[in-house]
Amino acid sequence: MEGKYNKMKTYNECYNGSVRKAVAEFIDASPLLNNFKGVKYYELEDSIVDLIRNVTKYPKEKKTAKITRTVYMVLFDWSTDDADGIETFLFYDYDAAYLKFKNLVADECNPELSWVGSEALTVDNKPNDGYLLDYYDNNSEQSEVYFHVAREDNYYFHSFIDLIKKEIIL
Repeated sequence: MEGKYNKMKTYNECYNGSVRKAVAEFIDASPLLNNFKGVKYYELEDSIVDLIRNVTKYPKEKKTAKITRTVYMVLFDWSTDDADGIETFLFYDYDAAYLKFKNLVADECNPELSWVGSEALTVDNKPNDGYLLDYYDNNSEQSEVYFHVAREDNYYFHSFIDLIKKEIIL
């Protein structure tokens, strides 16, 4: 490796207007990087040039074209006096995400599986005294749906299930 860097490079050898010249000028002007000398300087320069080449090697039309994709996130955030957790499920298909949302809500309403069904909700899924229930389910794929249950006196004691629609840019 040492032999590769034994000649001192100059900007003239790096071709005027080249990426390497711009990188060398950037390193020289940077207070954080200009302390690199000798072999370390050229290794840094090569690394930055390689990084720039890797980032810019894609055709411009791919770089500027924005591809958007809709994803659906089912977020299950729960907490009790002795434990808590957040479970996240991602789907490209709304129907699959909605099915997961409905299954989680059904499990939470089941008195044999969750404190929500055993103490927070009545048999007809109305909130018992001391609990809050906020539930919205329109299954339209146009807006978010959610199921939130919490104690009135301790909001930390809760079970929140949300189906959230997000656009991501690829």
